[in-house]
Amino acid sequence: MYADMPNGYTRDYVYVEDVVEANRLVSEEAVNTVIHISSEEEIAILEMLKKYCDDY
Repeated sequence: MYADMPNGYTRDYVYVEDVVEANRLVSEEAVNTVIHISSEEEIAILEMLKKYCDDY
């Protein structure tokens, strides 16, 4: 664990259906373009684990 990350590494989780839809939309227009698909909502892994454990 790092001092600047007390809750561990962070990730951006996205629903698979949203990724599929984004790829479908991009395939209609973009060619040789980098596309960033994200929820724009960062969550710490330990934060998620604590929430999961509290819920169950």
